[in-house]
Amino acid sequence: MPASPRSRATTRSTASTTRTPLSRPVVRRGKADLGMRSYPPVEAVRRALQLLEQVNQLGVARVADLHRITGVPKPTIIRTLETLMEDGYVDRDPFTGGYRVTSRVQNLSRGFDGAPLILEAARAWTVRLTQEICWPVGIGFLEGQQISVKSTTAAISPWPWPVSSLHMRLDLLRSAMGLCYLAFCPEHERAGLLASRGTGDDRPNPADGHLASSLRTIRRNGFARRIAEPGARGMQVIALPLLNDGAVVACLSVGFYTSAVPQTKIKDLLVKPLQDTIKHIEQDIRNLKSLTFKRPYQ
Repeated sequence: MPASPRSRATTRSTASTTRTPLSRPVVRRGKADLGMRSYPPVEAVRRALQLLEQVNQLGVARVADLHRITGVPKPTIIRTLETLMEDGYVDRDPFTGGYRVTSRVQNLSRGFDGAPLILEAARAWTVRLTQEICWPVGIGFLEGQQISVKSTTAAISPWPWPVSSLHMRLDLLRSAMGLCYLAFCPEHERAGLLASRGTGDDRPNPADGHLASSLRTIRRNGFARRIAEPGARGMQVIALPLLNDGAVVACLSVGFYTSAVPQTKIKDLLVKPLQDTIKHIEQDIRNLKSLTFKRPYQ
């Protein structure tokens, strides 16, 4: 039986260790020049790390985006990404045509925690939710004083959605996700976020009665709701918090047409399914951290 590609690679690696090493700079222990290198950089490794970093930063990265950012030829990008897929560091997202990192990048950083882990835990569950309710589901994370949308299932929603939310940066006070985050984050964090917005008359007062009342209502209802920005009339968005160890780590949203969902049915048709989905995601975040993650389906 012919050897597998992985076993052949192992054989080549083992054989290479038996060769006579090239000459190296000889330095005294404790006196090494940190700028001195024994060999020229391995460009293939540098490209792989560069691409892995960009995939991580973009959340969902397409080949065209990686080519534009890095200048690496597209065939090289594809070969590199498929190599990273083979080793489990990258996964292809068939719904967006892009790539995202997997939880195995935890092996590259002690204490890995953040968007990649959450997106991996949430991906299958948000797909399932969209298949159930038909409306697109988005996931947003706090970045600075805005919410950055890192994932959306709009591509598989049967309803045409006029606004592309992926990679959008949403205002904390003018979006459902932003208001959701403010309502459920700790009081000291909320005060800091509001205090850092604008200057003078443009800066909202954390003690403002109207804002405080709105946030209390959101906490009582368990979700935030917001009419979409101008130019997208007839649309609404609801958002719920995703918690990990009691802290808000992301917000999940569902966008829908006002005419399609009666106001009296929003809780039953949208909020309840989203709450159930969030429970599954929160459990899988815990599972991922303990390396016992199981996908709800393949």
